[in-house]
Amino acid sequence: MITPPVRNVAGRAIRNHPGMKDVEYDFVSPAAQRFRSRQAILGLWAANSTLEKLAPEAKHSGLFDAETGEIREQTIERLVRQRDNRPVNFPE
Repeated sequence: MITPPVRNVAGRAIRNHPGMKDVEYDFVSPAAQRFRSRQAILGLWAANSTLEKLAPEAKHSGLFDAETGEIREQTIERLVRQRDNRPVNFPE
């Protein structure tokens, strides 16, 4: 599970990308609403993204098709399934 603070940072970060300034994303909304927002964001990304606009490190990340710049959703889903979701606590 991604915690609200992480979702908040991600929501702010996505708005810094071209064409995403007015994206509606509520990081504390119910999961179904966040899923709809995710799908809308991916749709906007696909409509506005080209390989030339990707940062060099993104081009070679394996997350984007090397010829079209399209997101490889299967790769992202695989990485999400493989991640370690154990809580990390930092004493202050």
